[in-house]
Amino acid sequence: MRFKIFLKNLIHNDRKSKILILAIALLFLSINLFFISREFYLFALCPLILILLYFYFTALDLVFFAAVFLTPLSFELLSEELNLGISIPAEPMFFGILLLFILKTLYERPLISKLLRHPVSIFIMLQMMWMLITTLTSQIPLVSVKFFIMQLWFIIPVYYFGQTIFENKNKIYLFLILIIVSVSLTSIYTTVHHALFAFGEQEGKWVMQPFYNDHTAYGAILAMILPVAIGIGFRSSMGKFTRIYLLIATLVISIGIYLSYSRATWLSIALALGFYLILVFRIKFKYIAFASLLVGGLLFLNYDQLMFKLEKNRQDSSKNIVEHIQSITNISTDASNLERINRWKAAFRMIDDYPIFGTGPGTYQFLYAPYQKFKDKTIISTNAGTLGNAHSEYIGPLVERGILGLVFFLCIIISAFVTGIKTYYRVHDKETKMIIATTLTGLVSYLMHGVMNNFLDTENASVIFWGFIAIIVRVSVFSKQDNNLENQKLPLNQKF
Repeated sequence: MRFKIFLKNLIHNDRKSKILILAIALLFLSINLFFISREFYLFALCPLILILLYFYFTALDLVFFAAVFLTPLSFELLSEELNLGISIPAEPMFFGILLLFILKTLYERPLISKLLRHPVSIFIMLQMMWMLITTLTSQIPLVSVKFFIMQLWFIIPVYYFGQTIFENKNKIYLFLILIIVSVSLTSIYTTVHHALFAFGEQEGKWVMQPFYNDHTAYGAILAMILPVAIGIGFRSSMGKFTRIYLLIATLVISIGIYLSYSRATWLSIALALGFYLILVFRIKFKYIAFASLLVGGLLFLNYDQLMFKLEKNRQDSSKNIVEHIQSITNISTDASNLERINRWKAAFRMIDDYPIFGTGPGTYQFLYAPYQKFKDKTIISTNAGTLGNAHSEYIGPLVERGILGLVFFLCIIISAFVTGIKTYYRVHDKETKMIIATTLTGLVSYLMHGVMNNFLDTENASVIFWGFIAIIVRVSVFSKQDNNLENQKLPLNQKF
């Protein structure tokens, strides 16, 4: 309170205030020049840090939206001495939100009880509690502690604090539009960078750095955002300027998806489109179950023939889109596919040794090497744990956190989708239905991609993933309670 009064007094043009401001500025310049002469430059960031701290204590929601926007634009800073990597500036900002939100929750208890009692919220809490237990039993405790803390500063700020922010459509649209704009900027950068190398396939695997580690992570994020960009961009009540930009962003993201050369991304988009059609046209579950059983039965009856054809497929990844798609089923010579299978086999051998508590959160890549067999290794296999983890959003939790680790993750997904689908069919407002349909479709895209890759340990995927789930739960609870979101007709063209 005193600090606010102090700032208010500084606004007045009295002589004492001017002298005080001048004295503070000269003192800072003197101290900064001293540190510069000693080749220490971080002191120059003090004013920025003080401004950021002011907003943390006075407008935490603005810090949240700033962190969301900066997430896709962040880059990893590695410390070899500490064996630690951190994404700047997103992760420190979310860590600060985590601390402030915990203090605020203990002091003011701002969370609405219905949100905390929601099945999704309960399963997330159970997952975090089990993750803490498996951290205590971890084979490499230090790695697991780092992983657990990192998960805390993504899930609590984005999901739980997000619940307190998404109080109306404007806040939800702001979150989604900031993500779309930020991701489209990284896509423009990547496309321009890729053009310098004549859109080569091999160059396409790393030109998105430093914002993404590789083309698979880049493609997964773009595919998750694409349905939302299309949904908001074609919404009639959106302001003209924003709508034009979103349509351009949709085109930019689509081009980025094509140039990512990520086969898992292309496949996940096709499956997500299938889910969207099922949702919109209200195709009954019994028909889906019958079709699934029919396809599964045909695959089982023709298993030997299918395996024979797969083993004969020697089409490696290629710049040619048709050949690149054909390489998806190449399990004979494609190094990427074979290495993924090698990682999965090693993971299941580890599960046999650690079925209950797993090896510990975040430890797979440091422990899987002895579980590889020589016959399964490929030209890109490594024992150093430097080329990623289990390459599956489902096998990863199973091997690192045991059976319950996978069960809790699946419960979160199932409860989120049950909530979203029920809400979609219950509400009548077209904008609310669009929000639910596009966020669910984006989640389907990521979860299908997650069969072959996992990125929820990175800020890019985690913020969007938990943000989408937070939006679905928030819309569900308040559309039931008082139609708060469903009945709002907000002047969005004035907001954006």
